[in-house]
Amino acid sequence: MIIETALEALREAAQKGHVQNPAEFFNKAVRHAWKPNELFQEKTEMNSFNDWWKVAYSQGLLGTATQVDDVQQVLTTEGRWVPFSEMVDSHPLQSL
Repeated sequence: MIIETALEALREAAQKGHVQNPAEFFNKAVRHAWKPNELFQEKTEMNSFNDWWKVAYSQGLLGTATQVDDVQQVLTTEGRWVPFSEMVDSHPLQSL
């Protein structure tokens, strides 16, 4: 998780043009457990959901989605609401 978070921090900083040496930035981000700002992280999570959603929906795995108490939920074809994190664990994008 630290490496993934450090990569997100690097991506955010690079998008803003704040990275002169990506390897050094990444090294410091891992050592100091840097995190991207909350807005960037939410955008990244939403992009992941959208990428997964398009494929899962086209394959008939689910019907709709909503957010409840800041948790993304998807409605399965069986009519059961499941957190997105649970669905993506059982149906990763790479396996769809």
